[in-house]
Amino acid sequence: TARVAVGVARSRFPWSAWLRSSHAGCLGCLVLTMGKTLAPGDAHRREQRKKEVAKNKLKRKTQRDEALETASVESLEAELRKIEDAKRLGVASNEKVQRVKALEDAIARQREQRKSEAAAGGGAPPPPPPSP
Repeated sequence: TARVAVGVARSRFPWSAWLRSSHAGCLGCLVLTMGKTLAPGDAHRREQRKKEVAKNKLKRKTQRDEALETASVESLEAELRKIEDAKRLGVASNEKVQRVKALEDAIARQREQRKSEAAAGGGAPPPPPPSP
């Protein structure tokens, strides 16, 4: 039990991470707690990384929205049924539960688009459902 107490007490000091780093003794790489450093370039790199993550997040969101717009109503309804079944069983993740609203909106938009195309196209038959 004495070893555990020494290890815990040692990890509380902010300079303990610096002592364990590969650059121990290098003041340019002095590591403080929580991964923060005193090196001036690190702050700039951290800021650039934040911007890159935000840009990638926005890009992924637009890709998901485009995929919802181009997907068929049948596939969207199938995915919606899967999520509803998972919710009923209690194994749905929070992201899946939040996706239900987006799926319902996409299905409604697709149906309205089909109705408007059918009205404008003069009664053209809808495309056949995809075969599995």
